[in-house]
Amino acid sequence: MACHLKSKSQNLLESADFLHANQRYQVVPHCSYYACFQLLQYICKHTLGLDGKAIIDMIKNTPKRKNTDEGSHGFTINQTLRYIESQSYDDYRDQSVNIFKLKKKRQRADYENVEIVEKDSAEAIDLSKAIILVLDKYC
Repeated sequence: MACHLKSKSQNLLESADFLHANQRYQVVPHCSYYACFQLLQYICKHTLGLDGKAIIDMIKNTPKRKNTDEGSHGFTINQTLRYIESQSYDDYRDQSVNIFKLKKKRQRADYENVEIVEKDSAEAIDLSKAIILVLDKYC
């Protein structure tokens, strides 16, 4: 079966750029975050051997994770960051901050009753591009 995670990531990043250029700022953090998340999933699947089902099973079957609010996104991010840390501490240090910053921007845009302005939108795209630049090294 072909893996479409990388092409989905690229499509989402292009969508974020298009939406930003057309002043649809509210949805840009969503596309920017998921552009990164698709690559995180790719690394989990192809480098760490963890597909979506394996991730859910690990969350359910690990006692200390059962009582956390980590969820599949947090777990995927943390597994990938641990791998990156084992390869390059500099990449880990920079991206561990950036990915959680972008995740917060996405959650704010998706779930809070707030206006996302041009500056917020541009910051989400910039974070996404910086994260993807590093993640591409591990794909």
